Amino acid sequence: MSNFFAKLTECLATGPFRIHYGWRMPPAGRGLGGDGVRDRALVLTYARALELGYEHMTDPSFGWELYTGEEGVIHVYVYDTYDLLGQAFGAASLEDDGKPILHLASRGTETSRMGELSRATATAIHELCHAFTMRWWSPGRVDSQGCDPWEWWSEGTSVFMETHVSPENQDSLRYVGRWADHPEVPIDDPYHLYQAGMFVRYLYHHPRLGAKFITAVWEEPELESESEQTESVSDPCSAIEKVLARDVPNLAFASPEEDDIFAAGYCVDSYFCFDTRSACFNPFVFVRFGERQATESYEPPICDAATQDSLDHLACRYYRFMPPSNSAGTTLNVRLTANPQGKESDIEQLKGILAVVTTNWSKGETVVLEPASEERTLESSMQNFTSGDVDHIVLIVANCSYGENARDGLRYAISAEVV
Repeated sequence: MSNFFAKLTECLATGPFRIHYGWRMPPAGRGLGGDGVRDRALVLTYARALELGYEHMTDPSFGWELYTGEEGVIHVYVYDTYDLLGQAFGAASLEDDGKPILHLASRGTETSRMGELSRATATAIHELCHAFTMRWWSPGRVDSQGCDPWEWWSEGTSVFMETHVSPENQDSLRYVGRWADHPEVPIDDPYHLYQAGMFVRYLYHHPRLGAKFITAVWEEPELESESEQTESVSDPCSAIEKVLARDVPNLAFASPEEDDIFAAGYCVDSYFCFDTRSACFNPFVFVRFGERQATESYEPPICDAATQDSLDHLACRYYRFMPPSNSAGTTLNVRLTANPQGKESDIEQLKGILAVVTTNWSKGETVVLEPASEERTLESSMQNFTSGDVDHIVLIVANCSYGENARDGLRYAISAEVV
């Protein structure tokens, strides 16, 4: 590959980066075609994004270090990455000595120049984040099932960094559509890797977590054997659980009984992207896509026990209850019942939360469903359902199982009434 890069004869030095590129159509001599850049605008955009990314990621709040080897620099190659790597926009790889290399596209696929440069900014930050986190994780490290359990956390962290380093750049919204439309997909789903960026973003904005928590999760895996220098292949969920237990008292990862960051935190706050108090506050997301997808919405006379659904691990669904137009009732009663044909422990994996959505799309009162007298059932009530400042009430149903205890396809039924 070094012979291929030799044709990239131009070099821009900025900080620890050496950006190598060539001309698509130089003033004299042979042009590089698709491997060359049209002008320096793209290269300068990459340079600025890398400078900003490096500044943010090495900031004491994160405290990351970038391995630059004996040479003390990171080489960045700009060329037709799709033709050589099969990656249309960029990639990060490792040299034999473990030093990262960045590969960035010489031309974007967007139809406007502004779109191309916006994508270039996001891509440079994204791949630089991979270069940093490769000190803890590198692609291809798999578990006994042949899966890479850290890939979703890696991609999620990189997408989060796109928005953190360059918040005015809305290019990353390209990943949010599927996140908004599919809350029923697990946060660690291998086919929705980039949507995990919203979860990492939530962790960053959580008042008790933040940048140091994200770094601590990355650092949690330890060497299994110092002699063999092989890293343990745990998973991010286990790492999150361990860091919370060690550093954040009285806060669980995903728990039906305890205060947790998944169901009671992330799943609830994800519905309130327009509420400034939400750790998921993001008006760009709300304006572009609206609130997260509700599985079903109910008007009086609400619904009955025939309303059935299922959930995979670390996923949730939303159900909207619209207030009645008359004053016949003011209290909403909701029951959540696990499938009678399922395991008795199914209800122990589910968490139900009722939350008031005000007329200005802020979060009002929240109530956690509690065990009922009937087996496999959770229930709770929300009063003042017909209050003038209530737009609707949302029921969040979350499957808190994960890791070795993950339960997919967990079925349940919802019943509700207004009294």
